[in-house]
Amino acid sequence: MSLPEHVQDLLAARPFKGIHRWLFHTACTIVEQTSLDDDHVERLLLAASCGARRKVSKREIESAVADARRKCGKSARRAEKVFAKAWPEVEHGAIEAIRQNGPGLYDLWESSPVRFDDESSHAEEVVGALFPGDPWLCCGRSVHEFATRRRSVWRDHLSRLPLIVPNPMVNRQGVTQDGRISEHTKAATAARVYLVIEFDLPELSVNTMAALHAHLGRHFPLVAVVFSGHQSLHGWFFVYQACGVREFMAKAVRLGADSKTFCRSQFVRMPDGCREDGSRQTVFYFDPSKIILP
Repeated sequence: MSLPEHVQDLLAARPFKGIHRWLFHTACTIVEQTSLDDDHVERLLLAASCGARRKVSKREIESAVADARRKCGKSARRAEKVFAKAWPEVEHGAIEAIRQNGPGLYDLWESSPVRFDDESSHAEEVVGALFPGDPWLCCGRSVHEFATRRRSVWRDHLSRLPLIVPNPMVNRQGVTQDGRISEHTKAATAARVYLVIEFDLPELSVNTMAALHAHLGRHFPLVAVVFSGHQSLHGWFFVYQACGVREFMAKAVRLGADSKTFCRSQFVRMPDGCREDGSRQTVFYFDPSKIILP
């Protein structure tokens, strides 16, 4: 069976510290929300714990799974049905209420801790803050023309590109679901750091979208708001090792967000990059102080 997206994220989000607690929490989630047997759960945990700062023994993993079984019982089949449900319907009344009370795009820009008010692209500065160090980043000219390179290799090229995966990659290549080797795969995408929310309903103005992003920023830190260069605004929310990310996505979908961006390897608009037609993907809001990585 295919693992739910949030379970894959948990397996990928092995912490630097607190391995024992992470094992138990992840085991509980898998036991409660899938119908996998203990051997399969143990294999998943063993693979996910490879490369940890300390050695994780087979006995510790077996103990975590056994404890999870005792705590969660046999609720796997019920929970699997719950998480198989479709995303919720749009609630237009909630959108209107938020629009009336929320900030417009200009207000959001004025409230930005870092403001860009010139004609130059600040893609290098923004991406450098979003992804400190020299991680693997997957960027592209289109969904068919892309590459995964170190951040240092992409330097001075980002302003000309329209697309980026909003999470770092663990390797340059991975295996796609149909068995091909590619530089853009979910398998090679690291743990979720950002969840990008895109509002692109034709009837929503950019002012309404700005109000919706500000509203969602009450739940998870809003780091950036990026114009698509066409009609939508992309909000970058910092969700690293956070709980309730799927519920947050469901809240956004109720407000008109596109559920496709919940896939952590989904391409989104490059902050201050250049759209295919030459339009600038302006960063209207940027708060790098909300990025707290180990």
